[in-house]
Amino acid sequence: MNNFYSTYKNTKKEKFNYYKSEFRARVSEARNRDKVIETYFDTFFRQPFGEIQNKLSLNMNIPNNAKNNYERDRKISLEAAYNFEFAQINSEKIEEVIENLAAWQAIIEFQAFLETKKISIQNKKVSKKSNDQRSNIIWKGENETELIHLIYAMFHGDFISCKPNRIDSVVQSICTAFNYELGKNWKSNHSKSIHNRKNDYQIQIFDKLKSSYILYANSQKQNRAKNKAK
Repeated sequence: MNNFYSTYKNTKKEKFNYYKSEFRARVSEARNRDKVIETYFDTFFRQPFGEIQNKLSLNMNIPNNAKNNYERDRKISLEAAYNFEFAQINSEKIEEVIENLAAWQAIIEFQAFLETKKISIQNKKVSKKSNDQRSNIIWKGENETELIHLIYAMFHGDFISCKPNRIDSVVQSICTAFNYELGKNWKSNHSKSIHNRKNDYQIQIFDKLKSSYILYANSQKQNRAKNKAK
């Protein structure tokens, strides 16, 4: 008995590998590789895919019929299920049907391969857009807890809000804006800074902010006074 399934499987594999080889060659020669990938199927496969479907007609059902029979009867192999379907075809047309069916299935698999490439392109575009939108502000404070103290103070002082208006969301958003990567233990470290501190402990960042602004304001006053003296 002829092993039509083996011929079909090998032909499909050969065609799929050929499609990939042609694809890689065309992409490597392109100036805009992403555009070639995104339009590849419509450019090179849309028409032949339709033509093969028309040639196959009802024979397109062979893979589904074979798989259904295989799943219904544990006594038969997938190979036997395919061979049974192929055996129903006129012997004069069997080679043509196998050739077209292998090409059709190889194109379907190749289309799935292309989709993974297109998804990769879309992910790169999203990543690039995210990087382009990222601020160039950098947190330069001495430690993470100081930044958390500042954010909590602004949030609970009702100076800032966020959607959703939860402290976790506010912390994440501000740290992203400051290009700061939060540590895994930021919450527990913040909690320790509250509960483990001594009664006379003063959170230094607020004094630093106050003194820094006073220094700035005084320097502005001095500059204005100098300019007036001139």
